[in-house]
Amino acid sequence: MSVKVMTAVFERYPVGGGEMLLALALADHASDDGTRVYPSVKALAEKTRQSERAVQYQLRKMQQVGWLILVGAGHGGRGMSREYRISQDW
Repeated sequence: MSVKVMTAVFERYPVGGGEMLLALALADHASDDGTRVYPSVKALAEKTRQSERAVQYQLRKMQQVGWLILVGAGHGGRGMSREYRISQDW
């Protein structure tokens, strides 16, 4: 859990609502430098109280704007979490 990254999300994340809640959940899983973020979509959906489909959509949007960077795809298959990194540039 990174309180440092969570604080940065509160201060600077540009969108509110479910997307900000997801950003906070991702920050909660990150190390202080924004790396090693690898929760499952199911875990994120449960934590943010959103559908898995909504979480998948928001994750793609976060990647498209450059806030979230896909590091590893988890070797494919169901039950394999992807690894992300929160961009230092945001």
